[in-house]
Amino acid sequence: MIYVMSDIHGMYDKYIEMMDLIDLKETDTLYILGDIIDRGVNSMKILQDMMKRSNVFGIFGNHELMMADCFNIITQEITNEFLDSFDEEKLMKLSDWMNNGAFQTIQEFKKFLLIYNRVVDKMKVVYPFYESVIIKKPKKVNV
Repeated sequence: MIYVMSDIHGMYDKYIEMMDLIDLKETDTLYILGDIIDRGVNSMKILQDMMKRSNVFGIFGNHELMMADCFNIITQEITNEFLDSFDEEKLMKLSDWMNNGAFQTIQEFKKFLLIYNRVVDKMKVVYPFYESVIIKKPKKVNV
């Protein structure tokens, strides 16, 4: 069976309610026709659930496009170069996204980054980036 959803807007509970209603099987396919993010408080949860499922495909809507246009803006370090390049077009794109519900998505992204950074920091302690291995010259054995 092929299913289609759209305009979820970060409403994870409604997303799960719909997933339960359709009872998506491995042999089924679900297309989500954009507007997965913004406005609601659980956009990241929805995206994470979608990534776990090999039969769920998201298609960019205007909200995902606005986020993609602004992603480099919100993730850059503020330097003189950045400020010099911050023109009216970038400001208008960011303003447009903010006026369409970006605040919740940005807040979620910040939480996600904090968790991600904590996990990476712990992994650095547990798993070294490299390991030194000393190989001694093998002894020649005559048989």
